[in-house]
Amino acid sequence: RKVTALLGKELEVLELGRKIQTEAHSEMEKVQREYFLREQLKAIQKELGERDEQQIEVEELRKKIEEAGLQDVVRLPGHCSDMPAAFMAAAVVTVPSIQPEAFGRAAVEAQAMGTPVIVTDLGAVPETVLAPPDVEESARTGWRVPPADAPALAQALEYVLGMGANARERLSQQAQVHVGRSFSLERMCQDTLDVYANLLGGSD
Repeated sequence: RKVTALLGKELEVLELGRKIQTEAHSEMEKVQREYFLREQLKAIQKELGERDEQQIEVEELRKKIEEAGLQDVVRLPGHCSDMPAAFMAAAVVTVPSIQPEAFGRAAVEAQAMGTPVIVTDLGAVPETVLAPPDVEESARTGWRVPPADAPALAQALEYVLGMGANARERLSQQAQVHVGRSFSLERMCQDTLDVYANLLGGSD
């Protein structure tokens, strides 16, 4: 009976694994469909002379840049289809959220490409970045600053942009190791299966 019960639980875990993979693929397809639908909607709105909320927000941001006289310093490149290349080309990536967000995908992707990242200490995003006091300074993979704190963000930016080549290389390697160890697809699937296995194992 114990063997039968154990095999039954193993089958349940395997079935859950297949279900997770199927749902992951479905989610990716959903994201792609939503992207194409958004692009189609933008095309329709353009034909009708309408503007979407994102376009309005971009125009407001561009106006603020002009008012500050920063047209020659700040650029809004728009949609980028090759984010890995963009992250690699960047000297630093900031995720200055002022409202709590869920998983910090941009911060993780930037670290995966070895680019220094600065995030606001708000929501789940800072959990993806290793920084003191949670780890030693030598284990740092990025920076966390208080939300809506422009001086703190500017100070972090100044520090990152002033880093030497060796310090940047060391940080880059640590960040890539951190992402590979904590946020790979294999790790995500295994951790999820472990949770299900523990729940099933503790149901007796």
